[in-house]
Amino acid sequence: MKDLCVELTCVSKSQYVALKVMTADALFGEKHIDELRILQRTGSANPQHPGHSRIVQLLDHFEHNGPHGTHLCLVMEMLGPNLSDIQSLYLSQQQTVPSIIVRRFLKQVLIGLDYLHRSCGIVHTGERHIGKSVDL
Repeated sequence: MKDLCVELTCVSKSQYVALKVMTADALFGEKHIDELRILQRTGSANPQHPGHSRIVQLLDHFEHNGPHGTHLCLVMEMLGPNLSDIQSLYLSQQQTVPSIIVRRFLKQVLIGLDYLHRSCGIVHTGERHIGKSVDL
């Protein structure tokens, strides 16, 4: 079973959230525990930094006992579109993404990466979660 992301409605705050249900071995796997620790760190390191709002925020986490074992579940805010989604939208209309949109997108990604590096001491080595909150 792979990680699963689903869309839920948080009744107490009337907001959409993303729920990531990790594989049952997540509680014993260092990778998944690291993801929880990193999300906890990025949420609290320096909320005044402009890049803080460009990084996905962990709202809560819990364990769920299922038929295949205990799953670590991460409750996060919903992500915005990523550059691939934007590109697909333009390609469907046989257009290219205007350079102004690409520049705005990349500027915000770099601000988020600066926050991870300077405020959190984290080096982002992949593309997951890029597109958290991009204002076009």
